Amino acid sequence: MNPRFSQVALLCPEATTGGPEALHQLAHTINDLGGNARMAYFGAKSRVHLLPDRIRAETAPDTPGLSAYAAYAPQLVQEMVFGPDTLLVFPEISVQQAREVQAGNKAVWWLSVDNALSQNPNLRYRSYLEYLFADDSLVHFYQSDYARDYLVESGARKIYPLFDYTDPNFLHIQPQASVPKNRVAYFPRKGGDKAALFVAQSQASGQPLAFAPIENMSKPQVKETLESCAVYIDFGHHPGKDRVPREAACAGAVVLLHEQGAANFFADHPLDKRYVFSLADIQSGQLQERVRQIIADPTPHLHAQSYYRQKIWLEREEFSLQVKSFFFTPGG
Repeated sequence: MNPRFSQVALLCPEATTGGPEALHQLAHTINDLGGNARMAYFGAKSRVHLLPDRIRAETAPDTPGLSAYAAYAPQLVQEMVFGPDTLLVFPEISVQQAREVQAGNKAVWWLSVDNALSQNPNLRYRSYLEYLFADDSLVHFYQSDYARDYLVESGARKIYPLFDYTDPNFLHIQPQASVPKNRVAYFPRKGGDKAALFVAQSQASGQPLAFAPIENMSKPQVKETLESCAVYIDFGHHPGKDRVPREAACAGAVVLLHEQGAANFFADHPLDKRYVFSLADIQSGQLQERVRQIIADPTPHLHAQSYYRQKIWLEREEFSLQVKSFFFTPGG
């Protein structure tokens, strides 16, 4: 294989969430395969300057990505002159910049549809979408089937799959129903009102569930918590193919998802409908009953989610093939 681009620059927000980690995974995979990909951070500490013919980056030594994603060995952009064999990759929150810059090759990675819409409300208007997708030089990667659906419905044509993969540190656990577990993990801030309602119902039942709220935790702490829980409930709106449900599945928890965003797309979360719940399910108490049934006998539910876990375990191989397909060409 030969690199298709002599240099790839990835613009990355100064944050330690799923999107920035995916950008680091992309750069790391390109470099491992023999390419040249570098990070350009932007935010409170670091700056990116998009000039007419080049990109310049000023990276603060304490920018969060350098330490949080050290395992991906990030390399830094200082300056990259645009040319026919360079590529500039933007996160979806910077789609307006991607449309405006006159770089030779440029792409947007749609990691979170909802974040893009909140950052740029113009994306809700057909006239703006026609303007955006009229740029034939702009490539669009999608991290989820939810994002693919949005792009197709919006009129995009040059779209390519580019998923991410679950942190390998979460993948070594084999679910064991024989190990007694009764705790329920959840993020209090994801769908906070729904989560609070569910917890309040449990406390009022006379037989409250044992909860393990995930907040203000390091990655190792999240991993340890998920491994100790029978069930993981995600009350959020799933703006992309979120990481934590996948991590929870591989940690041996039965996963339940609120029916929003990517949770509605089987390709993103291949789960039977009984593991996807609505607000009405919370209000009626059906979700409470479902969780109690799982805790009482987790074995059939773990079996029912075995395809989900298998798909997660193979994500890294799939991602590598997607990177090879777009960023490299055949040859010795």
